[in-house]
Amino acid sequence: MSKAHAQDISIGKDQWIIFEDLQNDQENAVEIDTLMEGLLPMWSALETQCVSACCGIDAYDLWEEDILKNTAEFSRGELVERLANLKNEITGLGNNVLVSTSLNNYFTKGTFLQVIEHLLKVYKNA
Repeated sequence: MSKAHAQDISIGKDQWIIFEDLQNDQENAVEIDTLMEGLLPMWSALETQCVSACCGIDAYDLWEEDILKNTAEFSRGELVERLANLKNEITGLGNNVLVSTSLNNYFTKGTFLQVIEHLLKVYKNA
């Protein structure tokens, strides 16, 4: 990984989701795990690089071919529906900073929405 993208989220060879600055607003973060309950098995299947307790979002393999391989047992239609619902719920939140205990990460709303959009694109184009 290049130093230029050391903090960013790898989604493919030379492809990154820029990890936006949280601006020290973690104390106002909204917990999103309850919104993701139906997607926790997908996240678990993508947790192949390490464990989230250690590496946060970097524990998840978010490259297209690996997403499809590691979640092949799930219904793509159901994943698309759940991700679209999550996107709508996240978009409607008033806070800009989100936290997920299960993913062990804080995100800006913009960063996490890009992760959701990436997953939606992968599943819709498969």
